[in-house]
Amino acid sequence: MSTKRKEDLDLFDRIRDDDQSAFNTLFTKYYKVLCFTANTVYGDPHKAKDTVQEVFLDIWKRRKTIKISQSVNAYLSRAVKNKTIDYIRSQRLDFNAEPIESLAPTNSQLEFKELRDVIDTTVKNLPNRCRIIFLMSRFDYLSHKEISKKLDISEKTIENQITTALKRIRIAVQQYKKGNK
Repeated sequence: MSTKRKEDLDLFDRIRDDDQSAFNTLFTKYYKVLCFTANTVYGDPHKAKDTVQEVFLDIWKRRKTIKISQSVNAYLSRAVKNKTIDYIRSQRLDFNAEPIESLAPTNSQLEFKELRDVIDTTVKNLPNRCRIIFLMSRFDYLSHKEISKKLDISEKTIENQITTALKRIRIAVQQYKKGNK
């Protein structure tokens, strides 16, 4: 076992024993790199910082029961990635939904249709593989594992392709919003 890994596991043992200084050391050691990881998904440094802070808060709350079978670095990275995936899943849009008539005045209906057209066009213009993976995830509601099996590619590739698609959609929506101000 490497010295770094042993030091990290020792820190975690101290955290289990309610050692706040060990927790602060762990936080300081990994905070920046985990923020960078989260920011690559969000493209928003504030949301990335919030996510990493949530991960560390969860760790502190569950410190007595957490079992680390790999390196602490790998555990923390996976926790941040899972938190970002959960966020992305919570933000799924139903691209086929129509606004409720009584709540949406005519202007809102037009804006909704225009926005849906922007998203549809962006999805249609994605690279073929990226588009297929995105559609399987968002419209067929397949998990990364199911898509991976169907297409015979890694789950990491699935994550990367969906992240790419979501970034492009986010950029298109932001450009649409700028043009309509």
